[in-house]
Amino acid sequence: MKSILIADLEKLALEISSLHRAGVPVSEGLQKLSTEMSSSRFSRLAEQVAKGLEEGKSLAQAMANCNPSPPKDFIALVECAEAAGDFHQAIEIIVEHARRHRIHQAMVTTALIYPLTLLLFCGGIFYLVATFVLPMFRDIFDRLGAELPFLTTMIMNVGAVFSGGLGILLLLIFAAPVLAFLYVPTIRGCMFRLMTIIPIYRTIVGTSDTVVLSRFMALMLERNVDPPRILAVAANAVWDPRTSRQIREMKERAEQGLAMADALPDYMPATAAWIFKQGEQRGQLMIACRSISELCEDRFNLINRRVIVALEPFIIVIVTVALSIMVIGLYIPIFSIPKLIGG
Repeated sequence: MKSILIADLEKLALEISSLHRAGVPVSEGLQKLSTEMSSSRFSRLAEQVAKGLEEGKSLAQAMANCNPSPPKDFIALVECAEAAGDFHQAIEIIVEHARRHRIHQAMVTTALIYPLTLLLFCGGIFYLVATFVLPMFRDIFDRLGAELPFLTTMIMNVGAVFSGGLGILLLLIFAAPVLAFLYVPTIRGCMFRLMTIIPIYRTIVGTSDTVVLSRFMALMLERNVDPPRILAVAANAVWDPRTSRQIREMKERAEQGLAMADALPDYMPATAAWIFKQGEQRGQLMIACRSISELCEDRFNLINRRVIVALEPFIIVIVTVALSIMVIGLYIPIFSIPKLIGG
């Protein structure tokens, strides 16, 4: 099933917040927007949400019944916003959460455009070299009877695999996901979710989720909502399934009257975990959650900047090393040619 873009979700949340603030019925406002918006994707989303609201469903239920439907984490945040009783403030957190992920994904995509394009270009060059250049070098070395070193032999064998029709097939297999990541937003979103298996990216996503979790906990604790109910919704609002399981463990401990801090997600910074534990022990969990959200917001921005700065040079270095190895491997046997001619 096709998914909704983060930018569309952010726009929808902002429009709903504006309609609430203006005192206009959300269903009527969204129906009007669906006829005026140029984006067909957003127009269909707004129309389906409006229809669900007219049928008496809650906003979260109306979104869940859309086709294509928003991600479960976004629907869970909307459900949390409705339960909080302060829709304006809660919707701002939802918009901020969506905007944070969108900006981060845009920054990562921008940083990857040049190095991934370079990788594709180098892949095409290597195919041409493997198909037309390496056979000529192999012929020269065979005629001279030169004994090829291990590095040169390895390059020749790899070139033999990547030449001809098989090389084109392998190049297309490599190019397809790269081009899809760069130019197809829906596939790019799915790939970003798969990237949570990478430790550093999981840390970034987990830190962002911690901000959302702590802010919602502070907002709903202020309105005397029970922690188990908060955590039940929060478990569906995070990106990483492993984090979701850990939050459910916190919910179970809260229902049993046990300390939630003992089951905090493992990605949470040590300082944030200590603040949560202290706040829970002293009965000041709401204040602790506010402090955690501020701490993790700064941490998210810092890690995000560092990763973006390091990402492009890292890939360029890999490409440079690979090209250097190939050039060195081809030139090493050439140095033995004078000895062969002299002999």
